[in-house]
Amino acid sequence: MDIQKEILDNEWYGQGLNAVPLIFEAATSSCFSLHKTLGFSYSKFYCTYKGKFCDGNYWKKDFERLADVLLEKLKDKRYLPWLMDQYFSQYKKAAEVHKEIDASDLKQVPTEELIKLAQRANLCIREGLGVAHIIEPFSVIVEGTIRSKLSQEHFSLLTSPIKKPFILSYDETLYNLSKERDKDKRKKLIDSIKKDFYWIKNSYAQKVELTEELILTESRDIGKINTTNYQQRTEEKAKLMKKLNLSPELVHLIHITEKFAYLQDERKKNSLIAIDYFCKVANELVTRTPLTAEEFYFLLPSELNTEHLNQDFKEELQKRAKSFTLVNLQGEIYSTTKKVSLEKDKENINAVNGTPASLGKVIGKARICKNISQIGKVEQGDILIVPMTRPEYVPAMKKAIAIVTDEGGLTCHAAVIARELGKPCVIGTRIATKVFKDNDMLEVNANHGIVRKLE
Repeated sequence: MDIQKEILDNEWYGQGLNAVPLIFEAATSSCFSLHKTLGFSYSKFYCTYKGKFCDGNYWKKDFERLADVLLEKLKDKRYLPWLMDQYFSQYKKAAEVHKEIDASDLKQVPTEELIKLAQRANLCIREGLGVAHIIEPFSVIVEGTIRSKLSQEHFSLLTSPIKKPFILSYDETLYNLSKERDKDKRKKLIDSIKKDFYWIKNSYAQKVELTEELILTESRDIGKINTTNYQQRTEEKAKLMKKLNLSPELVHLIHITEKFAYLQDERKKNSLIAIDYFCKVANELVTRTPLTAEEFYFLLPSELNTEHLNQDFKEELQKRAKSFTLVNLQGEIYSTTKKVSLEKDKENINAVNGTPASLGKVIGKARICKNISQIGKVEQGDILIVPMTRPEYVPAMKKAIAIVTDEGGLTCHAAVIARELGKPCVIGTRIATKVFKDNDMLEVNANHGIVRKLE
């Protein structure tokens, strides 16, 4: 297969994130395992890795097709509860593997058994997304249908979540810690945070331990926290829908976005937990191989076996760590370590359009953060511009006066958190990270979905 031709000849819907193949390819495999449960699935997905940064892309035609299929299925009001039941029942299998890992002294497990355990733990990452991976096309495609029938102000309220996202629950515990002065109570709070949120700093690139030092640092920097009354918001939404006399079909779509926002938050949490457990096993396994940790995580899930865990495969893995492109066609993977040209010229573009996710209009300096290692440069009052956000981006989102993303739909992380933080946000610009540069003076008009560079 000519990988570059396959990519350039098709339209894609992309997302940039910190990731390595051994973890992220396990997650993307859920695109194709959907068929077993739902009877339909994605057909194409491609990724390019440069170090621990990944540009992952869905085939645009898949989004359009799957949104149509899903909307038809969701007309039956029994379908969504069934879909959610399927997700949580499937993830229970992952929880059983995690219990087994907890009960094991990994250093004493023979290598052959450890490899098998790593393979099973890797599959749990796939189950972390599971059938909930169908949310993306709904979120991106259906938002246009909902938006076309509502004003910007009404759209913002009616698509807001009615349950607290886990990242805000974490912030609440940090805030409580920051206000506690009793030494014994502080120790109990720290232990509780470590127990409940040990997974929260993980990403598709690595496991990051939530240490006491990190907790204390974040509690000192927590500042003002969200105080949304979700019960009150639910009541306000119900009153507004009644006042606007919305059609039953539109009300049904709005309720689906609420359920999907919750499900998307749960799948993020479960994915981060699955990554934590997999890395526990994988990090022990890597000590028994001639591979470095960096080389090891550039394996593909299908290569997690004795055939590839050896000195002979080091050179290939070292090449992948520099540049690695994969195209997955219904589970059939094609890859290359050669450079693939993917971008068209973005010169002389001074404005981009996207979807308003949280209203407001501000002016500030651009800070382009294509991966988690760059968020430290974001200062108070900057405009954060990212491919997409994940929980690890929240500290930068709090400092920024506005958030702009290349990708995302109405239930995406950036949209949900920006609304909770009360910050202007424009999502789905496609090219903002490629058009703008650090220190560009920008105007973000999130009322109309426009981001433009000022002279």
